[in-house]
Amino acid sequence: MPLPINHTAIRRTVDETLLELDPTAETLASQGIVLIGHSMGGVLARLMVSSSQGRLWSEFVEQRQLPKEHRQLAQQRLAPLLRFEPLPEIKRAIFIATPHRGTPVAGNRLGRAVSHFVRLPLTLLKEFEDVIRVLANTDAQLDGTYMNLPNSIDNLSETDPFIRATANLPISPQVHYHSIIAQRDTSVPLEVSDDGIVPYASAHLPGAISEKVFIAGHSVQETAQAILEIRRILHQDLTEYSN
Repeated sequence: MPLPINHTAIRRTVDETLLELDPTAETLASQGIVLIGHSMGGVLARLMVSSSQGRLWSEFVEQRQLPKEHRQLAQQRLAPLLRFEPLPEIKRAIFIATPHRGTPVAGNRLGRAVSHFVRLPLTLLKEFEDVIRVLANTDAQLDGTYMNLPNSIDNLSETDPFIRATANLPISPQVHYHSIIAQRDTSVPLEVSDDGIVPYASAHLPGAISEKVFIAGHSVQETAQAILEIRRILHQDLTEYSN
């Protein structure tokens, strides 16, 4: 699914789970959630602790230049996907090999080829059929490749409008965040290196409490060093939270 829809679905799931398991929001566990996200999961985690500040919706409207008669429908159906605030229950996040500013791999020949094999769920297309038709100004059949809607791979391209718009959204000051980054080739300066998928410049986040770079590929989360670093952060979180 496209990142904005995926993000909204995950938020809804978290809200429903918290409401069911802790309706009074009194337990410590639901007041100090730690998010851990690898790659695309890190992008989604970043969105959950960020504020859109109305930027995403404003940019969407400006780029589309929707006619007045279509603007109300788009506002009703799409604005909730592009307007969000940090989830207050989350107090810490760990981003692992996360392409906050996208990756050139998603937009290269291989990335585009893989993207063409992706079929959007028909349930998703049916749910947004009315607004899709308005935006596309077409009566084409919904078949999973409909009007070349961006999927999650497209969204990770460094030139994708959504990833570019979200790259500089402010993270909640209540959230302590950490970066775990991989460097595949040590003969290359860190600033211009990558893990085979994600450039260091895309994974680096100013303001991180800690940033650890390990010699590894994109699946750095499977290495002993990364596992130990995650464990260290979680123990640190427990110590600070208990105090």
